[in-house]
Amino acid sequence: VTKSVTMDNTHPDSLLLTGIITIDFGDGTLCADSSRRRSGSISTEFTITVSKVDHRVYHSVETVTLNEFTQGSKKLSGIFISKAAPGGLQWLKVQNAELTYSDSVATTVTWSGRLTVTRGGGGTHSHSDDIKTITGSITGTTAEGSFSSEITNDLIIKWECYRGRNIPVSGTIVVTSPDTTTTLDFGDGSCDKLYTSTTAGETTELHF
Repeated sequence: VTKSVTMDNTHPDSLLLTGIITIDFGDGTLCADSSRRRSGSISTEFTITVSKVDHRVYHSVETVTLNEFTQGSKKLSGIFISKAAPGGLQWLKVQNAELTYSDSVATTVTWSGRLTVTRGGGGTHSHSDDIKTITGSITGTTAEGSFSSEITNDLIIKWECYRGRNIPVSGTIVVTSPDTTTTLDFGDGSCDKLYTSTTAGETTELHF
């Protein structure tokens, strides 16, 4: 494990914290237990800026890079970028992620995309009125071909429904694969844990 963290207090209006932490597993041969053997590396690089005038005002960026991180029959590579800002805004961007796993035949899945999460509420100190809104899309490939997943109507998650569990109560996602297009509809905002899946005009009701 290597790390480097720097705090910069020279700016008149903000405090800047930057750093990078890397975990390098090497080729995994130092692990005696082959079932838990890991190889490759994981690194996280971050920048956090906090206002000296109002500590509630901040911006952060974290980039997590997996370089052929392998455990057992699974290998994961890719870049995952997370950003946060005042007002409950968060972004997650995935660049060139690749997962390879093997049971009897090696299979590789790749994906890239961006999701934006906005947290809001009624201005109270209680979680009961908190609402999370998610937008964005993901594209990728599997052994069957390319796919895409797009949030066509904002996903809405209400804290009051499931006490913070990330279960949507409304919104739609359209998933397109080489042979089919499926629409997932998460409802009208009711806390019922129901959603529907529609493919080729046939709709099935499902339950979380």
